[in-house]
Amino acid sequence: HRAIYAYNFSEAFNISYNTIVNARYRGIELSGSTPADPDAWSMIYNNSFAGFGYTSTLSNGIYITTSGRVKIHYNSINVLGNTGRAINTTATAVQLDVRNNSFAYSGTGNGYAAYYLTAPTNFVANDYNNYHVADGTTFVYYEGAIRADLAAYQAVALPYGQAQNSLQGNPMYTAPTNLLPFGPQLF
Repeated sequence: HRAIYAYNFSEAFNISYNTIVNARYRGIELSGSTPADPDAWSMIYNNSFAGFGYTSTLSNGIYITTSGRVKIHYNSINVLGNTGRAINTTATAVQLDVRNNSFAYSGTGNGYAAYYLTAPTNFVANDYNNYHVADGTTFVYYEGAIRADLAAYQAVALPYGQAQNSLQGNPMYTAPTNLLPFGPQLF
């Protein structure tokens, strides 16, 4: 049900250059994985996750819980399920660095480009990302509420220095599961 599952890792790791299409629940799940070395960071970068046709809120491109010191950079995610989230971080995810990603929800239900239960202070960085939701009603969940668009998200993220250089726009992927973008904001 998960394409990649990192559970109870105490060493830093890299998950990179993967293309995952139509995993049932999650592209990547991190659980209980924080490097023991306080100077070490795990990295999730240059991945492509598309599909996730399961019809519940369990459909996630990246899901992080009880994990920390993770850099999430240069990933393209498109969730197509009835409901889902391109990235989902729980309240127990800490020290996250989320930059230069494209998070899209193109399904037909109430999905999110990002669902951040993580407290804003648990992000080391969260900026330069592109967010897209096809139906436009559930854009990003952040700071305890649904943010309907980028302006609303940026307004509450400003005190934390987050999302100020992020974008909202359709990445115009070549196909729902081929995440080569043609959206002008990604060039």
